Amino acid sequence: MQEMVGPNGFLTSVFGMSALGSASLFIVLIGYIVLKDLPLMDKHGRYLSYFFTHRKREAKVLTATWAIALSFFVTTWFLSTL
Repeated sequence: MQEMVGPNGFLTSVFGMSALGSASLFIVLIGYIVLKDLPLMDKHGRYLSYFFTHRKREAKVLTATWAIALSFFVTTWFLSTL
């Protein structure tokens, strides 16, 4: 029977793949939002302040996705040390 935790454990692999998937989703969401807002960007670099004042829903989704990815990464690290 395969180990559940540890460097080669089943749960470690599952959480590791989940971390990879959620981090990839975070990167895809950033790309989607930037491509959607390309006409709004100016040459002076004020897009980030515009984003956080006018795109609160997207900012919440990005923050939640980042937090989920971080929790999966930390869980994977913890399980691999057991």
